[in-house]
Amino acid sequence: MLEFDYYNEALRNTVLLSYTFYSYIDLGLNQGLAWFNSGLFFVDKVRSGGDWDYKSFMGKNTPYYCYMKNYYGVYTGESIGNMHYGTVGSYLFKPSVLKSAAGLYQIYSNTAKLSWFKSYFDDPNDQRDIQLGIDLHSRWGFPSVNYLN
Repeated sequence: MLEFDYYNEALRNTVLLSYTFYSYIDLGLNQGLAWFNSGLFFVDKVRSGGDWDYKSFMGKNTPYYCYMKNYYGVYTGESIGNMHYGTVGSYLFKPSVLKSAAGLYQIYSNTAKLSWFKSYFDDPNDQRDIQLGIDLHSRWGFPSVNYLN
């Protein structure tokens, strides 16, 4: 089985997002504009085909043996991508924003189902993985901007 160091990948990308945010601050942007521009950076990374669209290059259903800091787990490329979205996205966004944005993207992509209304019109399995990523962000003590929170 293939291996993937989820913990260090998520930490590295959270640090990159933090660096992006503070680079905008250093350029003289106020916190709101730095947050907005960092959000655009995040969206570009997680979009379909983006650098952080793990499902596209790891394989949707390919299983990986993942290092999770203090344990190992087996997750598919799709689950890894959704977890990463939740873990790294929590640097900038509240859980409700991350989850509703995922559902909005499903609607935009015309892949949402009416039966998914309780999960922001996102696939409930994706929402479960996003929540796991959000929980990992908190459990591991990763930083957050806390702007607009």
